[in-house]
Amino acid sequence: MKKRIAAGVLAALSLATAFFGVWLCSYAEEARPRVDDAPELAGSPTYMLNRFFACLEAKDWAGADECLYGGARLGLDTPPEDETAQRFWLAQQDAWSFSVEAGYEMEGTRLTKRAAVSSLDFSPAGAAIAGQVQALLNEKVEKARLSSEVYDENGAYRESVAMEALERAVGDVLNDAAPYAVTREIGVGLRYAEGAWRIEPDAALLGALTGGAAVSSESAAAAFTMYINNLTAAAMEDVLPIPKVYWLPEDLVVAPRPDPACFGESADPADTAEVLARAQPLLDGQETVWKPDTELRRNSTVKWYLDETIFSITWKQVIDRAIYTFTEVKVAHPSQFRRYLADNTFAAPVQYLPTELAKTVHAVSAMSADFYKFRQYGIVVYQRQLYRSDGQYLDTCFVDSAGNLNFVRRGELADEEAIRRYIDAHDVLFSLAFGPVMIENGENVMPASYLVGEINDEYARSVLCQLGDCHYLLVTTNHERDYGNWLLPASTVANTLVRMGVPKAYTLDGGQTASMIVNGELINSVEFGYQRAVSDIIYFATAIPEAESGEGENG
Repeated sequence: MKKRIAAGVLAALSLATAFFGVWLCSYAEEARPRVDDAPELAGSPTYMLNRFFACLEAKDWAGADECLYGGARLGLDTPPEDETAQRFWLAQQDAWSFSVEAGYEMEGTRLTKRAAVSSLDFSPAGAAIAGQVQALLNEKVEKARLSSEVYDENGAYRESVAMEALERAVGDVLNDAAPYAVTREIGVGLRYAEGAWRIEPDAALLGALTGGAAVSSESAAAAFTMYINNLTAAAMEDVLPIPKVYWLPEDLVVAPRPDPACFGESADPADTAEVLARAQPLLDGQETVWKPDTELRRNSTVKWYLDETIFSITWKQVIDRAIYTFTEVKVAHPSQFRRYLADNTFAAPVQYLPTELAKTVHAVSAMSADFYKFRQYGIVVYQRQLYRSDGQYLDTCFVDSAGNLNFVRRGELADEEAIRRYIDAHDVLFSLAFGPVMIENGENVMPASYLVGEINDEYARSVLCQLGDCHYLLVTTNHERDYGNWLLPASTVANTLVRMGVPKAYTLDGGQTASMIVNGELINSVEFGYQRAVSDIIYFATAIPEAESGEGENG
């Protein structure tokens, strides 16, 4: 009897296993659709890619967007507003040609096909424009009856004359753009949706279509404008000063790598006087907290980074017998102040060390943020998206598109609708939810009690301060063994920062979380002697494309 029961159980298990196997195979087939890549089959990968490229050549932007996966857009339908950039933009699109290779690669549910994209790379055009401009100006000088027709009272070329030469030189380059034609072999990713394989546009595809100028569909025209502006500025360098402009697209995940030659370090604070002098154009009249006569914590150094778009300087001081680590940052554009969540995903299942997160995004300098994953309340905005809307318990720091810190006290935004209205009204890019607000209008505004952060206890601290337009101060306070175990209440830190002239400050997650990172290295001494894996950082990045960084002149 027992044998029969056992046999029955085994038979049932075998049946269940077989059924599960059939279901699993069926599920796998559904999750990973079969691929028939016949070019004439509507919805096949080759058909869709050919249709996509045909729409681009015809400038049928709506048709091209219909070939994209998940409602994505290319962002190529709106030309730059700048007239010179627009001329290059239209010439670029007139030069497109494409071919699709046979075969494909499959990884999971994503399919990749190889394609050749021919476009124009204007990077070498700067030298041609510069030579042509100079030739046109020489011709103008020879034909002029009076030098004042060409030169101003300072002996420089008149702006109208120089710009006329530039316009003609650009026209000559665009009339014969053949020397700038390039063909890029790229892998185009596709996913199956609504009965067809659809294209996932990425940086490689956008770069191929724009000659390397743009990597983000959200700001393709703006990136192209920046690219052409800086190309013509370099070409006119000896003729007419045209300011170069750099910024980072909002949806760019990984920033350009900083130039190693732009980093510096010294044990003597006086050595920073020269780098401070070279940072003056970027500082634009703003005073720095850092001074070359600052007394450093013994056996420590001052570290800096300077290029055309960012000045970052880091040092340690002993104040109130505690170790303060400061990083002061001035950036040229607010897009260089950024937040990064682990795996660039809200509620990612893993955390990383702050140094790992900083290296991932090529941060010049960074600091641990609010560790939003450690609690279930607070308002979380990331890349303009609202992910959590509990504003009852924590003060919120909203960072807007101008790089300003906007404070909202706990309980002021009562529901999701009110939060969304605030986000829209203030053009919020991301938020930080820890707190409390520490300093406002130059005054210590610490509350008597607060839900998180043990504000009245002696504790390691982490603080984000804004000093002015695109000007910030990151602060951590920790103890180090040769100075004793001196940790501070939050209000003591606030009083110190007020004395230093900080007008605005917000408290971030402290304790073992509090970490300061420069060039991928931990700078402060964290609690318990080792980094804590966290969910997020705030960071500052250079905006200079890696292709332009070279050895640098500011190291």
